[in-house]
Amino acid sequence: MSDFGPSPDLQQYAERLWNFGGGAAPPGTVNVAFGDYSVPVYPLSEATTTARVYQTTWAMELYDFGLPLGTRIPWNPAWRAGTGNDNILAIVDETTGRAWEIGGVGQANVNCASRANVAASTRANDWQSDYLCISGIRHYDNLYTATDGSTVDGRGAGINKLALLTRAEEVRAGAIRHALEMTITSTMFGAPACDPIRGTSAFGAGKSCGFFVSPATKLERLRPDTGCPGTQEVSEAARSRTVPEGMRFALRISDAEIEQWLDSRGYVGPKRQTARVFAVALRDYGWIAAETGCWGMSIETDSVIGAQGAAWAELGIVSDGRPYPHGDLLDGLFAPERIYVVTPPG
Repeated sequence: MSDFGPSPDLQQYAERLWNFGGGAAPPGTVNVAFGDYSVPVYPLSEATTTARVYQTTWAMELYDFGLPLGTRIPWNPAWRAGTGNDNILAIVDETTGRAWEIGGVGQANVNCASRANVAASTRANDWQSDYLCISGIRHYDNLYTATDGSTVDGRGAGINKLALLTRAEEVRAGAIRHALEMTITSTMFGAPACDPIRGTSAFGAGKSCGFFVSPATKLERLRPDTGCPGTQEVSEAARSRTVPEGMRFALRISDAEIEQWLDSRGYVGPKRQTARVFAVALRDYGWIAAETGCWGMSIETDSVIGAQGAAWAELGIVSDGRPYPHGDLLDGLFAPERIYVVTPPG
């Protein structure tokens, strides 16, 4: 974090994150998503067939699909998406970095019964590939390219879904060398949006208008309601309890304090090392508000479901059938006096 350092002028947002980031959840509630709302990542080498992708009719009313209807992608019918409402998975060619990020996996085909999908299926005239009814897909050529400025609108903040994802292989290697993803309930909303919409310079930013900061590329909640139960109150008071997407936070915590926290949790063996790796990353690289959820705050991983389940088990994170196995991994680590806002990039 030495490249950017803390931003005293923006510290109010650390207070907002702690007090209101999780919505109705108790302040500071942070879940690690190993099951529900996780993102299983499958290697392209495990694909056994192909599938043609089509969009659910309800999703057509909300957002762009990401590829032409009927596009053929690599597929394996045994692949399972993360549980929860989003049902996301990713496919990665680990040789080239080519990637597909897919949401709404597991929809019944009847949910894709639309004229547009039927027309695309007729044009494809492909009776060999599976028919895959999903809500959206993003595809790009190189997951590993970090310097070309390219991105796809793969998550709420308008950046790649895989960019911030915590993967078992990183934890196993002993270090997560990037900011972690955090989904929060109280992402900042528009109506109106600030001008300029990016950055904190607009008059009334964060109170009378909504904004985002880099690396986010959009204001997800340009319309306040996001599909969660209930209706967002649109007022200066309500917006003053929100956090802009793209904002990075980090922890002020020493190695000794991390060890004390690990002792307080009673962690031993592989799980202790896993928790330590997360804690060090949250201090050294921080986390970015990157997505809107409906309750609490959470950090995405590549899941105990599917390809990385065995790897996470070796790291002390074993699926127990619950929606959030080991979701409390970081309980007690976050505290209001430890959280600070990192100066946004120019």
